[in-house]
Amino acid sequence: MSVVYVRPASPEDVELFEARACDREELWAGFRHTPKDAMLLGMQTSDTYAVFLHGKCAGVFGVVPSPEKCGIGAPWAVFSDVITEHPLPFLRASRRTVNYWRERFYGLRNFVDARNTVVISWLAWRGFRIYPAKPFVPDGQDFHLFAWGQYV
Repeated sequence: MSVVYVRPASPEDVELFEARACDREELWAGFRHTPKDAMLLGMQTSDTYAVFLHGKCAGVFGVVPSPEKCGIGAPWAVFSDVITEHPLPFLRASRRTVNYWRERFYGLRNFVDARNTVVISWLAWRGFRIYPAKPFVPDGQDFHLFAWGQYV
């Protein structure tokens, strides 16, 4: 088995998944979701994948197509601590994933908790523009808009 592999996510992946603390905090502060609820919702609204590093689930992710703007998607991800335990294989694998998203969408945009510095660094490294943080409902926690491409 490869060090890194990606496959369609399953409900079992969600059940067994242990999200990083900052991902749990982000999902609650911004959306009042637990990681499990967010991932199950993602599975209903997007093609959802799980990435494995050294046999451990490192993340569950997808892109939700915008209902208002054709060709625009909202990438989302919930990560485990495996991404910080094995950063180089994760970074290499993420290049293919983001390139795939860019083939399917003219623009990508979403929000990230300003405290989630690992993901903000990854987004910037993958070419997303990170906008200044602003308070976000419901808690007023600072979130950054991140975007790539046209019409965002």
